[in-house]
Amino acid sequence: MRRIAVLLTMLGVACALATQAGAAAKPSVSIVRTGVKAGAVTVTVKVANWRLLLAQIGKQPNAVDGGHWHLYVDGKYVAASGALTAATAKLSSGAHRLRVELVNNDHSRLAPPVVSATVTVKLTTAGGVAAAPGVGPPIVDNMAGGDMYGY
Repeated sequence: MRRIAVLLTMLGVACALATQAGAAAKPSVSIVRTGVKAGAVTVTVKVANWRLLLAQIGKQPNAVDGGHWHLYVDGKYVAASGALTAATAKLSSGAHRLRVELVNNDHSRLAPPVVSATVTVKLTTAGGVAAAPGVGPPIVDNMAGGDMYGY
C-alpha cells in the first residue's frame, strides 16, 4: 500500500512538471525606443520568450523558440533584424506608423502572429535633416510603457 502511495505521488509530480513545461510563456515583442538621424528612424525592440538568431535568418529548419523580427513602416516591410535594433532608409517628413513582428528563420509568420503595438513617429525637415519636433536628440524612450505619438 505504501508503494502505491509513493508511486502515485511520483506520478503526480511528473504530471505537474510536464504541464509546466508544456505551458511555456508565449513570445512577445514591443518597440521600446526610436531615434532619428538624417531622416532614418532607428527602432529598438524588447523581445521576450523568443531567441534572436541572426545567423539563422533565411535558413531551414525553423527553430521552435527563435528567429528574428521584421520592421514595417506604413504597413510595408522595410527590414529584418536578428538584433535588438534596425533602421529604416530616409523617410519623408510627416507621420509614419511603425510596427514589428516576430518571424521564423525562413521569414514565415508565427501562428498565431506576434506583432507589436503600432507606434507613430512624426518627422519634420529642419535644414534638410529630418528631426522630431522638440528639444535635444530626437529620441523617444518607451521603456516605462505608454504610447509614443509625435515625440
